[in-house]
Amino acid sequence: MEEEEVDAEDEFQGKVREKIEELREEAATKIEEARPEPEEDADEEEPIDRKTVKIRIPDEFLYKLLCDKLRENACRNRGYVLDGYPRCFKDAQYCFLKKSKKVKENPEDDSEEEEEEEELEEGQEKDFSNYEKNTEIFPKSCILMTGSDSALVDRVKELPEEAIEGTHYNFADMTRRLKGYRTSNNSQVAEPSVQMFFEKQTVQVFSEKITTPVCDALDSFKIYIERVSYLNLSLTVMCRTNAPTTT
Repeated sequence: MEEEEVDAEDEFQGKVREKIEELREEAATKIEEARPEPEEDADEEEPIDRKTVKIRIPDEFLYKLLCDKLRENACRNRGYVLDGYPRCFKDAQYCFLKKSKKVKENPEDDSEEEEEEEELEEGQEKDFSNYEKNTEIFPKSCILMTGSDSALVDRVKELPEEAIEGTHYNFADMTRRLKGYRTSNNSQVAEPSVQMFFEKQTVQVFSEKITTPVCDALDSFKIYIERVSYLNLSLTVMCRTNAPTTT
């Protein structure tokens, strides 16, 4: 890794740590302010441990962390699986699209340069019209599991208690997360779905119902992934075979 890349990585990690501490402090302050006033003879409440306060990492950091991970040799050489992410069309855009390069104005210079990212004002949405697929990390396959909310909840109820302890697999969290997913992916007035993003980028999306027996579903996934991998490999070989040779 070059020295500039190391410096940039250290700078980003510093920003992440600084933001996390800031969010924890804000969350802890809100918790303290929400506490009822102690009675005169009551013992003084213990101060809140800032390190244990749970906060949500901003999406901008998640996007950067994910992209950096997918660029690592392990993912690029052996592949990767993302389960339940990206969550919405916006996530997919930020993770898998990159700014298109433009040809320099000098006609004698046919090289390309990447445009700088513009800074967005608060509440402003990024315009992805001049973005293209980031082939360096873009997935070759996408599997969509479909099912009704009631079927998904029933499926969780069947899990053993030790498997769901400490997770979001409870009625309140399941209801909240399903509502968020439906709003982002199945609403008639919301942004396009994750499925539409991959279809727009010419990825063949394989769909399977959650009611399909596990063994049958896994067999279907295997056939789909192997077929997609074979087609991509064949395309790569074909392009290399048809490429002009020079001596």
